Amino acid sequence: MPDLWGRIAFGPIPSRRLGRSLGVNNIPPKVCTYACTYCQLGHTSKMQIERSTFYRPEEIAQAVEAKVAQAHKAGERVDYLSFVPDGEPTLDINLGREIDLLRPLGIPIAVISNAALIWQPDVRADLAKADWVSLKVDAAREPAWRQVDRPHGSLRLDDILHGLLDFAQAYSGKLVSETMLVAGLNDGEDQVREVAEFLGRLRPGKAYLSVPTRPPAETYAHAPDEDTVAQAYRLLNEKVEQVECLTGYEGNAFAVTGNVEEDLLSIAAVHPMREKAVSELLARAGADWTVVQRLLDHGELVMSDFQGHRFYVRKLQNRQSMSSRDSPSLEDQSPARQPLTDKVAMVAYHAIGRVENAFTQPTMSKEIETDESRIVLDPALIEGLEGLEPGQKLLVIFHLHRSQGYELRQHPRGDPGQPKRGVFALRSPRRPNPIGVTEVELVAIEGNVLRVRGLDALDGSPVLDIKPA
Repeated sequence: MPDLWGRIAFGPIPSRRLGRSLGVNNIPPKVCTYACTYCQLGHTSKMQIERSTFYRPEEIAQAVEAKVAQAHKAGERVDYLSFVPDGEPTLDINLGREIDLLRPLGIPIAVISNAALIWQPDVRADLAKADWVSLKVDAAREPAWRQVDRPHGSLRLDDILHGLLDFAQAYSGKLVSETMLVAGLNDGEDQVREVAEFLGRLRPGKAYLSVPTRPPAETYAHAPDEDTVAQAYRLLNEKVEQVECLTGYEGNAFAVTGNVEEDLLSIAAVHPMREKAVSELLARAGADWTVVQRLLDHGELVMSDFQGHRFYVRKLQNRQSMSSRDSPSLEDQSPARQPLTDKVAMVAYHAIGRVENAFTQPTMSKEIETDESRIVLDPALIEGLEGLEPGQKLLVIFHLHRSQGYELRQHPRGDPGQPKRGVFALRSPRRPNPIGVTEVELVAIEGNVLRVRGLDALDGSPVLDIKPA
């Protein structure tokens, strides 16, 4: 149980909005409603909109109570208990119950949500129990929203915006909004003005304007220049009384509560740490850099360089390393397999785009082969679409990101009534290198989005290549 508690509760950490925040990680990595281009936790490993149980509410409460006790014993102040997990916190169907169980601690409770499920009454009811709620508003129009946040295919922005307004009207706590600006995706003057107009109707207590400050999921997700940020600030300030920019680093004052490895891993699981912050945490714990090196050697911690700084993040199951998380790893998922030579132990590709459709779970339905899907291409590669025409047959090569392990002999289509065959004689997604190839019909090209028919890939699948059939 203590090991699980270490994954559920972390910190306290320095927060630019909440002071000393003790984090509550109520979602496993990385289950989310979005696959944001700028996410500091990397690519979404499981995209869903159905609320589920991930941990028992009592486990959440026990983990947080133990962490608060450790923090107080170490002389650490805790200003907020913050639900800021590895995925979207409102996917937890027990969120409201967990907030109730944490009330006796007497510490204000915050929830930081992407607002994707705010259109659901039960989600609004759970959020209403928190003292402080932050809701994401990255765009007020569908195209920009889909480009920067890359939502689950069944979500609709109009539903979310109406849900936001309904929540704001009824909520009695402190409501803030956050808008993340990504260069070339949602930072245009008209795009920001539309967000400002909406925030003027939402009337948050404060509107935060952010830019990527940690290694993002996609390498092209950069912060806009200073003039663009300043313009965005002015536009928001015309409609919202209080606007604050979160464009800097929040500091290195991460808490030490007893076990330095546990503290380091639990914080780095959801909050990538600069090298200096890690050094200062080790110094406060009376430990040295051998702790970090041991975690690196064991594959529990990984490094990434971003904007002139080195960051450290915990490597969790189903999470790619920070250094290659912008591309699907094609490393063998079976530990028993040995590489032919060191030179071919691993091959990695950069994803060129992602699939968007209504299919979030593996299915035998023929609909996945006949319904339309969208391939959202990296905007930096849009010139590569020149020469493609609607009606053309294409081959789409994609990463089977939901595949877990493999067997060399399998029943075709998982049917035990059929004799097993070798994996290389099957189209099974469970293969040594989980790569899918499908011939599709190009229906239309809309900017950096290809509408295709016949693609048997799940929503969120990273696309590796597109070529004529």
